[in-house]
Amino acid sequence: ATSRPEGPSVVMVHNGDDSGIERMILDGARRAANALPIEFSEATITADISEKIERLAADGADVMVMGIDYSPYAQQIVDNYPDTHFINMDTGYISAPNVTNTEFADDEGAYLMGVAAAATSKSGTVGYIAASQVPFLTQFQAAYEQGVRATDPDAVVLVDYVSPGLFKVAGGLTWFWEGFLRQDMAYDAAMNLFRNGADVVFTVAGEAGQGSVRAAADYSQQTGSHVWAIGVDVDEGFLADDAHSPPVLTLLIKNVDVAAYEATRAYVDGEAEEIMTFNLANDGIGYSDYGNGIRPLIPLMDTTAQEIMGGTIEIAQSAPRAPADVVWRYEPAAVMEVAFDQSGCSLETGGSAIVAGEPISLMLNGSDETAGGTFALVLLWDEDAEPIPGLEDGFFLPLAITEPSVPLEFRVAVPDEPFGSAAIVCLPGDVDPLTTDEQPSFTEPVPIVSP
Repeated sequence: ATSRPEGPSVVMVHNGDDSGIERMILDGARRAANALPIEFSEATITADISEKIERLAADGADVMVMGIDYSPYAQQIVDNYPDTHFINMDTGYISAPNVTNTEFADDEGAYLMGVAAAATSKSGTVGYIAASQVPFLTQFQAAYEQGVRATDPDAVVLVDYVSPGLFKVAGGLTWFWEGFLRQDMAYDAAMNLFRNGADVVFTVAGEAGQGSVRAAADYSQQTGSHVWAIGVDVDEGFLADDAHSPPVLTLLIKNVDVAAYEATRAYVDGEAEEIMTFNLANDGIGYSDYGNGIRPLIPLMDTTAQEIMGGTIEIAQSAPRAPADVVWRYEPAAVMEVAFDQSGCSLETGGSAIVAGEPISLMLNGSDETAGGTFALVLLWDEDAEPIPGLEDGFFLPLAITEPSVPLEFRVAVPDEPFGSAAIVCLPGDVDPLTTDEQPSFTEPVPIVSP
């Protein structure tokens, strides 16, 4: 620890992981310790997390820099410790005056990855894999597709998802999603897209993305062709077994070390904000440029980045209205069709029961008369369950915003305990179902049953 008693006390809370994104956050916090007048310490917390985080706040920490996955714990206590300032590192928004939320212009980086993919592809078919089929990951998809088609208007974009599983509930908190952890499932998803003609695949699935890198290496070896993987967050180039034929084309880098440093500096300088956005212009977003595959594209990539920063390229701020070709690896156990118009939404088919853990297909169908709608899957607590504080009305998972007469399909698997049933909530137009004053429309609840 670096001790400078004349400044505020800053505690970096992390899980002890000495690699990847957690290490980058820690590097940024340590740089702040060396450059700023602060009293700095570290807290490695992997068990009894809620109690230990609250103890740090109760002991008088002025600032707590929260590593990845600690956001739900911080959210539970921020109101009780208004004199402690929490820096939330890209793990979900916390609305409180004593919180700085760091967010990244993922769309800028994803657009660049689309340019790299299309410029590299020899087949004219590229792929996109997300951890799960949820809105913030389809935002990546939208920007990636835009970059692909700006480079090759005739390109085909194939899509798959690591897992239909959403989350588990344990200890009163939620962890999203199985798809960020399962390297074996990401491997299968990448192999699926390679076999269907993609020769460059961009995976947005955290740790699971390493499975896509291994799939690219194996597929190249098995077929004698050369396919590429594009990663995100963590530099996966070290996974290449063959130095002359690495499977990693490039990487969308989130410079979370920059964010950790700048958010701490802003607090020390009296400039703390509720949201700090990091993008290409302030070195919050970048790409890896050391691989043999990306080096010939560096002039194109850098010119594109300059055009994004200068406003010449405007990136769409919404999910794709009509999904690219999804190459499903799993069949749904049931289909639920939801119709919506200006009067609300209703369940047309599939309302008998949902089997926990088995993927269901949600088909969202709008009428010509409506101006589009916003949807969420809401999981309703079992009558014997104790709701999570603040979520007494149920757990809302936003699904999509869609245009009239553009049906969208979502395949998800839901847990049973502590939930007893599920419903679809919808609102006309582009709104946030969690914060809007408009009264949403709910379908009839469908029971969730054990397998």
